[in-house]
Amino acid sequence: MVLPGCNFFPFTPLPLHVFEPRYRAMLALALEGDRMFCIGTRVGPEGPEARLPVDEGAGVYVHATVGLVRACVTAEDGTSNLILEGLRRVLFTGWLREEPYRIALLEPVETFLESEQAVESGVRRVLALAGTLVERGMRCPPQLDLKLDSELPPELIADVISNYFLSDVGQRHELLAMECLDDRLEFLAECLKQQLGALGPPA
Repeated sequence: MVLPGCNFFPFTPLPLHVFEPRYRAMLALALEGDRMFCIGTRVGPEGPEARLPVDEGAGVYVHATVGLVRACVTAEDGTSNLILEGLRRVLFTGWLREEPYRIALLEPVETFLESEQAVESGVRRVLALAGTLVERGMRCPPQLDLKLDSELPPELIADVISNYFLSDVGQRHELLAMECLDDRLEFLAECLKQQLGALGPPA
């Protein structure tokens, strides 16, 4: 499923309302099998971000996330409300077909780190900045407090905070495309700092 302005991260839930006939058919096939499908991001009318790899022919950013249907309720009219849970990053490498819905060739994307010390430092910085944003009034889901824990895997922390604290589509997709966890945490911290700066000095 390719959506405009939607960046789907691993370790996070995505609520979806499926109503188009082609995606209803796709969902039915997924539910009959492994209950998984992929969410890609359509390139917006302003054009692709210069730093992000794009399949220009398909008009889609090549980095995406595979999700698992955790819950699904289908109404009498055939539409469905579901929760998709992000599992892992993938890379679109080609297309088997375009209609009625796209079927892509995928490669898994493995996150790597270059320095455990840099990752530990990055996690502390990101958690501190996120905590300050919450103190300054940023609204987050109540269950998020359970995930702001330095004992959790650093990759999970980075993706969860990226999902709930950032709204800029370009920043979010750049984070989705970063394979190096050190770089991901550093960039996320800078994005959070920008948000804090935009709030002005504390009262």
